[in-house]
Amino acid sequence: QVQHVDLSYQCVDNGEFLDLSSLVGAIGRTSTLTSLELKYNKLSSDRDMAFLAAALMHNTSIKYVGLANNKITNSGMEILCSRIPSMKTLATLVLTNNSFDDQGAEKLAIAMKENLSIGRVECNENLLSYKTIRYYADLNWGGRKIVKQRLDSGKSPIQQSLWPLVLARVNGLAGDQFTSAQERQAEVLYFLLQHGSAIFPL
Repeated sequence: QVQHVDLSYQCVDNGEFLDLSSLVGAIGRTSTLTSLELKYNKLSSDRDMAFLAAALMHNTSIKYVGLANNKITNSGMEILCSRIPSMKTLATLVLTNNSFDDQGAEKLAIAMKENLSIGRVECNENLLSYKTIRYYADLNWGGRKIVKQRLDSGKSPIQQSLWPLVLARVNGLAGDQFTSAQERQAEVLYFLLQHGSAIFPL
């Protein structure tokens, strides 16, 4: 059973393009594939993104998708991001070095606000929405899904028995050139305490 597929560097010559339409059916049907690497493939068309987004939305096993060093545009990002809120298992999305700008990044930030599974997003750090994208990814990493599920079901905030696991995950957040590790961790903890702890009234 295949768990990892690496289709990097499939477009060697200028006239060659990776046809994602042939992958859609396979991606949608598989229940074992966890990692899909598609970097350096000149993916750029809205058609490519529509095929990929549809496949990922229906897939229930893929946790990693690598799309670095392609040519994804703002319109392609809009298509991909329209499906991101419905992606339930994807945990890591890599989008560094593509052709979209702040407009495409803003679409990603909006989509990440509604997604509860993607805990790591890699994109160019000079984008205006970079910190917002990372913030929602950090919340997901820390356990935002647990909070929402319990509140939606009318249950009490996060169970005390789950807090050690939540805290261990939050402590794993590292700093970068924009924000220290302590600041990132504090932001996530504040959200979780505010929305998922009996310390604060809902």
